[in-house]
Amino acid sequence: MSVESMQPNPAQLGNATRTPLQPINTGRFGFVLQVSVITLLVLAVIWGYAYWKTRSMELVIPWLNGERLLFEPTNIEAGVVPADQNFEKQIRVVNLSSRAMTLFGSYESCSCLSLDEFPITLEPGTERQLSVKMRAAKDAGPFKHTVKFFTNDPHRSSTQVSISGEVQ
Repeated sequence: MSVESMQPNPAQLGNATRTPLQPINTGRFGFVLQVSVITLLVLAVIWGYAYWKTRSMELVIPWLNGERLLFEPTNIEAGVVPADQNFEKQIRVVNLSSRAMTLFGSYESCSCLSLDEFPITLEPGTERQLSVKMRAAKDAGPFKHTVKFFTNDPHRSSTQVSISGEVQ
C-alpha cells in the first residue's frame, strides 16, 4: 500500500479541505461565541487587576465603583457571645487613593460599642486595622448594631459597618 493511496481524495472531503490558517466559518453562532470569549477574557483581566489592587474579593466591586477608601468587612458576624462579656473585632481600612484620607469619627448605634480614637489619617497606599470593642448585653437574644464611619473620601463620605450575633 503506497502513501498516496492513504491520502484522502479531495472530492470525498467536500468543504472539509482547508489550510490550517483559514478560520472556520460557523456563522452567527461562531461570532457570538468569539465575542463572548473575548468579553469574558477582558472581564477576567479587569477583575484580576482589581483583586491585585485590593487583595480582597469583598473589596473588588467597591473599588471598581470608584471607592478608594475601603472597609473590610462591612458585615461582621460575631456568632454566639457569652452574656455580659467583652469581645473585639477588627476592621481593615485600605486607602487606595493617591492622596491621604482621614477618618474623622464614627457614630455607634449602641453605647456598648467603642472604637479607636479619631481622627485617623491613612497615607496613600496604606492600610490600618481598626478595633471595634463591644460589651455583650446581659440578656440572651440576637443583636445587630452599626458603626458609621465619617471620612473625607470625595466618593463616599461615610461607610456603615454592621455587627450582629447572638448573646447566650
